[in-house]
Amino acid sequence: MENSLFVNLLKTTYCLSENAEKLLQIRIKKEWLPKGSAILRPGEVCRYIYFVEKGFLRHFKMSEHIEYTTDFVCQGHFCTAIDSIFTQRQSEEGILCETDCVLYALNYYDLMALEDITIEFTSLYKQLICHYLSLINQERDLYRWANATSRYEYLCQNYPNINRYVKRKDIASYLGITQQSLSRILHESLTKR
Repeated sequence: MENSLFVNLLKTTYCLSENAEKLLQIRIKKEWLPKGSAILRPGEVCRYIYFVEKGFLRHFKMSEHIEYTTDFVCQGHFCTAIDSIFTQRQSEEGILCETDCVLYALNYYDLMALEDITIEFTSLYKQLICHYLSLINQERDLYRWANATSRYEYLCQNYPNINRYVKRKDIASYLGITQQSLSRILHESLTKR
């Protein structure tokens, strides 16, 4: 795990100590998953927090046999089903690999054990939660007030090359618009260039 994007992020951004790194290395596992793999299916209990070293993932929910995209996760970010990981209850959402992925997986119970061993992990966990809650709040405000074009531009800024990894129907679903509306937005953005 040395020199991985994951360890470097924890060391630089969250000041992970050498001792904490050793404790984490014992519990974390690196996974290589091919495109199309599900790391969580609706109805399962989410048992892992993942860090995406390489790849692109998509969160989705099912309603009356229709799939709705709820989020995306790219390299350098954490991925989990928040509704399920905190409560250890069945998740309403699923998570799919949209590309081949390299992930670091930390089991929920290992995380709880790490928090019991040293306060450093409690602090790290709290910092990560605060960071991602802030991002969620920012996106909520954007999606409440911005038009579809602004939401698409925000999506492209935060997920460069998303159009290479994800089907248009999934992007449209995430934006809450039809595929035809997304096509118009794409056409308008190309004519502006």
